[in-house]
Amino acid sequence: MRIDIWDHDFNRVASYETWVSLVWKECYNSDGQFQLEIVETADAYDISKQMYATFSESDQVMIILSINSRGKYVVFSGKPATWILSRRISQTFISNQNAEQAMRSIISS
Repeated sequence: MRIDIWDHDFNRVASYETWVSLVWKECYNSDGQFQLEIVETADAYDISKQMYATFSESDQVMIILSINSRGKYVVFSGKPATWILSRRISQTFISNQNAEQAMRSIISS
């Protein structure tokens, strides 16, 4: 099992195969969440908010919303990447498109 951290262009920034604690909660009708606690390392500080996390056991992509230091540990917390869409307001009217095309249209507008 592996956690990968990705930047905005989906270039891998870090990869973790060991951690202190992991919560990876996926929900269907509500926002899920994740929390990754690792031992503090030099590369942990290359990771910033709004980067993405993936888990080898899941197809879900999570977005990092907070980073906290707890002594010798670093804790990353976030929500599914689709959470970004819940913070957007769109006045674009979309019809006669499949779901993927509709989402891409909303995001680009």
